[in-house]
Amino acid sequence: MKNDEKIIQLLWERSDRALEVIAQAYGVRCLQLAISILQNEQDAEECVNDAYLHLWQTIPPTTPNSIEAYLLKTVRNLCLNRIAHNTAQKRGGAASDVPLHELEETLADVALPEDAAALRRAINTFLAMLDKRDMLLFVRRYWYSDSVQELAKAAGMKENAVHQRLHTLRKKLHRHLKKGGISI
Repeated sequence: MKNDEKIIQLLWERSDRALEVIAQAYGVRCLQLAISILQNEQDAEECVNDAYLHLWQTIPPTTPNSIEAYLLKTVRNLCLNRIAHNTAQKRGGAASDVPLHELEETLADVALPEDAAALRRAINTFLAMLDKRDMLLFVRRYWYSDSVQELAKAAGMKENAVHQRLHTLRKKLHRHLKKGGISI
């Protein structure tokens, strides 16, 4: 937190040093996330640099509680935008390996509320109900876009078991959303 306060102070002062401190503190984690999503180091580096620019442009007036969380969310969103751009039909791109397509069936009959906070609360409640291993599998797969192979290694499971567990978790999420009145 002390580091975040220093970074925010440097950003409010418009100090060029702010970007150096941000890159030193969070650059490796941001690049890991971007590479994990994009599978392309050059695109990943560009998204991380764009995230730094976004941070520079939004602080001030914004003052996030966690620079790391704010930055990682920005990197993730920029990476997903890059994938959408790269895979657009008119550009002849191929389908991406981002695992979000796995959630399509789960969320196919979900009526997204106008207030996205309701969906966010429902998903956070769902995650809180899971045991630690299942929550980590779900978050690492659908937020950080880790591969099934990476998840299996980290969890000490076979890849097939990870596939099965993720399938079960998606079904549980669907039931949870329906129970909460989110689904149609």
